[in-house]
Amino acid sequence: MNLAAVLEQSCTSLARKWTDAANALYPLAAEGFLRSSRDPFANPLGRRSADLAPLLFRAAVGLPHDEAALRSALEEFARVRAMQDAPPETSLAVLFAYKNLVRNHLKELGYGLTAADREELDALDARCDALALLAFGLYSRARDAFFEARLRDARRRHSQILRLAERHGFADTPTEPGGDASAKPFRVCAEKSE
Repeated sequence: MNLAAVLEQSCTSLARKWTDAANALYPLAAEGFLRSSRDPFANPLGRRSADLAPLLFRAAVGLPHDEAALRSALEEFARVRAMQDAPPETSLAVLFAYKNLVRNHLKELGYGLTAADREELDALDARCDALALLAFGLYSRARDAFFEARLRDARRRHSQILRLAERHGFADTPTEPGGDASAKPFRVCAEKSE
């Protein structure tokens, strides 16, 4: 029996262990909520982790899997992780967890590794690395989009404040290019009252 077939029988338990490892990043009080709440709106991270775990397992082990569903789940997972304050090396470290989970599980089973099994484990490591690189690219794009949205929001708020200040006479209308460079863009409130 090859290694993938042995591991396929343990997909559910290994996926659960991976989900627990993904939730371990958060404080203990949040960890219980992440495991217990199944509502995708109340618990987006826990849901994304639970959805990703079996797909990621099948891809890492080399079992047949839905490539589009895996990419979609990985993208959702990376997007949620990108919106948090943790650095990428902490947020995405769990993607490498299957390497150790599989090895530990095989030890627990007392499974004797052959040379072919070691080659399969090396292939598993390579697939985990490739999936982590894909996730890092998705994470980077999501983080960039998130910060771009924050920047647009800050510019919009600044523009609204400036228009409001101009409307109430606390700011001068900006001059045209080539106009009077000595004009102050803002008047001090004390000048207005004189």
